[in-house]
Amino acid sequence: MTTLDDRRRALEEDYFRKKDQELVEKLRRQADALSGRESMARSIGIDDDELLKELEERGFTASTVSLLQLMPLIEVAWAEGRVSDAERTMIVEVARAHGIAEGTHADAQLGEWLERQPSDEVFTSALRVMRAVFETLPSDQRKHRFDSLVTYCTALASASGGIFGFGSISAQESEVMRRVAAALEEAHAEAARKVIDETE
Repeated sequence: MTTLDDRRRALEEDYFRKKDQELVEKLRRQADALSGRESMARSIGIDDDELLKELEERGFTASTVSLLQLMPLIEVAWAEGRVSDAERTMIVEVARAHGIAEGTHADAQLGEWLERQPSDEVFTSALRVMRAVFETLPSDQRKHRFDSLVTYCTALASASGGIFGFGSISAQESEVMRRVAAALEEAHAEAARKVIDETE
């Protein structure tokens, strides 16, 4: 009888020890997630937990959230179903100009997204967060960021159509640019409408 009691007690202790370990691990994961979101919030300048959680669910981390600004370019590059060498080169150059160094986690993620097209959900979430970021900026900074984005997207769309800067923009690329502009319209309506008009 004593042996059975001892065995039962040992099994109960083992069960509760495992439960305690699971709880500690769950709390650690939650703390890591919160810390990661706080780092992302500092990097991009917004503190909307729902948007940050959405980014996290789409695969962004504190070390890759800097790629957010490149997502419209990546979407334009994939508009025709493949990323050309010229488009790849230009996107990497833009990434370097924006502080994304070779060999970093962000650089590795960029390389993966240039090899395998991200899902529509990744692009949609990225634009949603970009719009929220734009809305936090003073109007002059917002205009500058939007104009720079338009310039990069236009140059990128032209890059694979012929001699750099002189290629034609395909219907698919134009559609992506219009969608990007429309998604950001709430944050910068006048400039967005201009882009939409110019690509029609």
